Amino acid sequence: MDSIEEKAKEIVQKLSLKQKAKLLYGDGDWETNAIKRKPIRALEMHDGPVGLRLPGPQGDPQNGELVGASLPSTCYPAPCLTACSWDPKLLSEMGEVVAQECLMHGTDIILAPGVNIKRNPLCGRNFEYLSEDPLLAGKMAAGYINGVQSHGVGVSLKHFACNNQEYRRVSYSADVDIRALRELYLKPFEIAIADSNPWTVMCSYNKINGVYSSDNDWLLKDVLRKEWNYNGVVMSDWGATVSPVNSHNHGLDLEMPCHEKRASHLAWAVRRGKLKLAAVDEAALHMVTLNLRCQNRTAASQAFNSGMAHQKALEVAQESIVLAKNNGAILPLNDLEDVCLIGALAKDLRYQGGGSSHVTPNHLTTFYEALNEGRAPGKEIKYEPGYPLKEGENTKLLYLNAVDIASSHKNVILCLGLPTYYESEGYDRRNMRLPEDQYALVDALLAVNKNLIVVLLSGSPVELPFIDQVPAVLLAYLSGEAGGKAIADILLGKVNPSGKLAETWPAHYLDVPNRDFYPGSAEISPYKESIFVGYRFFASAGKSVLFPFGHGLSYTDFKYSDFTLAKEQVKSGSSLKVSVIVTNVGKRDGEEVVELYVAPQASKIYKPLRELRAFSKISLASGKSKTVVFTLPYSAFAYFDLTTKKYEVEAGQYLIEVGSSCMNIRASGLVEVQSDFIGEDKHSVLPSYYALTREGGFNRVSDEEFSFLLGRRLSVDHDRRRRPFTLDSTLDDISETFVGKKIKKEAEKRCYISGRSEQENDDLYHMVMDTPLRMVGMAGFTEKKLLAILDLANGHAFRALFTLLFGHRK
Repeated sequence: MDSIEEKAKEIVQKLSLKQKAKLLYGDGDWETNAIKRKPIRALEMHDGPVGLRLPGPQGDPQNGELVGASLPSTCYPAPCLTACSWDPKLLSEMGEVVAQECLMHGTDIILAPGVNIKRNPLCGRNFEYLSEDPLLAGKMAAGYINGVQSHGVGVSLKHFACNNQEYRRVSYSADVDIRALRELYLKPFEIAIADSNPWTVMCSYNKINGVYSSDNDWLLKDVLRKEWNYNGVVMSDWGATVSPVNSHNHGLDLEMPCHEKRASHLAWAVRRGKLKLAAVDEAALHMVTLNLRCQNRTAASQAFNSGMAHQKALEVAQESIVLAKNNGAILPLNDLEDVCLIGALAKDLRYQGGGSSHVTPNHLTTFYEALNEGRAPGKEIKYEPGYPLKEGENTKLLYLNAVDIASSHKNVILCLGLPTYYESEGYDRRNMRLPEDQYALVDALLAVNKNLIVVLLSGSPVELPFIDQVPAVLLAYLSGEAGGKAIADILLGKVNPSGKLAETWPAHYLDVPNRDFYPGSAEISPYKESIFVGYRFFASAGKSVLFPFGHGLSYTDFKYSDFTLAKEQVKSGSSLKVSVIVTNVGKRDGEEVVELYVAPQASKIYKPLRELRAFSKISLASGKSKTVVFTLPYSAFAYFDLTTKKYEVEAGQYLIEVGSSCMNIRASGLVEVQSDFIGEDKHSVLPSYYALTREGGFNRVSDEEFSFLLGRRLSVDHDRRRRPFTLDSTLDDISETFVGKKIKKEAEKRCYISGRSEQENDDLYHMVMDTPLRMVGMAGFTEKKLLAILDLANGHAFRALFTLLFGHRK
């Protein structure tokens, strides 16, 4: 039988221009177009960062429902937690079950995973992303992708690239230097593509150095296609396409969603020489190949079982939750006889993030329910909410009741965290704080009981000023529909915790390196910190943190011994074998993540103190040992050089380190790396980056220095409220015009709903007003109406009328 690619070529050769053009845009919100009398059916795709999101009825805009409710499906732990398993095999197993659920519901492509680097803890969508480290993000994504696609369901690796904030995400420019792009922001995509060949890649909304991702010839053609040899489909994020003709010319295959019939217009553009026929042919080939892949499913896929899926969600949560602190071995708890439970989030479990990934779970188990499982009626664990989750609750009374039960019990399990509306797709967090009433509750409880076991439910780091006063902290992040039981199992010792942090938890937001220039202006986000993101900054600057990258405790102990480097020198074309014996010296069986870092000892180039280059999760019974072996390629010593514009290896000594976190190195050894390349010292023009360990921050980087790093002058903000407006102008940009004022008034009416907090209403309103006119079509406006609104905003009333009556002139 001919290969799928050969079949696809034969099919495309027989398609007319209009039929090929029809493949280049979606049919509504979630499907591609079918071609009648051809073996090309409509493909269905849905969101999926925490499991398959099946869209239900549309939300009611009159009640401020911007995203409709979803139909029931399995809700897995969010990527912010699954990455803490450090186990690609576990994510592959999860991916297989996700695929089975997709098959049952007729879903061909699931829109996940997201591998965008966690550049700043305030990004509202960090819970959907895996890590601040590109190697960990890329390997975990590859595991998930391989699992899903093994059952004939495609994924969409996203968001390509530099979608590292939600503020103005649909229009801002990520101004980032080429080295940071290559080493951090593109690297997880490169790894995932090499290891798993995702069937689709999704473009991000934003610009990169002034060019939209969906229009970026360098990104989509030079890097993705030519360098990485990617042969799958490149689709837009929903509404990210600025100009379909321009995007298709620059490497975009599929515009999503689409509520217009574009085939005739695209064919016309080809005949007029505006759209390259070669671009249409290539995109059509990619789309037909994808179609055939989705039709080539094996019969091996088992029937979906929601009970088994729930069990897998539980297993993933158990393997990923991080025990961050356990002074005095207060955990595990032997029983719950002298324990009380405080925290509204224990009953109203925060188990997933907000936005398009939000699913309706099949079988939700709250933490309160899990703790009371098997207990007789009337014998439930003593519980008080302690703090409000809704407006109008009596906070003082909640405090008093919580203090009352805390004072009469030996231990207190305290559930703290962020309400759903604090972190969501569409807007960034305002700060790194918990709600202030939760801090006040902690102070009140500590006055009567020091044994607070804190369970944190959030999608990203928060400040914990009380950290030195509480004996135990469990980071449960957003643990999915079985998260309540997973938390209970770990606290009670039924499961030995083995999660390790996939991101740094800073002590204070003031310590974050890009705090002074994140998220930037309405048009530009300057990535002045360059490669110094997360632990690469904190370790290099010698700044203390709340919990370091890679950190996670266990109920047992592990000893590292017999660290060995197979050779003393490494040269081009060779590799380095590294081995270490890990022994479980505790009394319980457990799992340990062995992390390997490479640390240059002297360099003409500014580099982080150490960088993760390999990792392995092993399981060890009490008293048992295992030899862990890593093989480091020569490229593990490379960096992306600003002068040669390619990866280079600088000669010199490198420390090979293994440890249980980036700040807990257990063994190390030196190796001499040979290379003919001689790096260029740029200390005189990039002093802030070389002086990192002495100055400890990037707020001092001048525009001139950052311009040198970029290799161009900094972008300049424009007055976006001046005419002429374009379809790229936001609703806020046109808000002072006659038609803009009308739209603004309607947005206020729909977003400011009684019963919701002022913060939630404000965030929703600003998210709507930051929407470009071109994306309003997703709310049901035809292109005719959008162009008429644009004409009115620009003061052309008669042209607007003409557009409404006869359509826009091409």
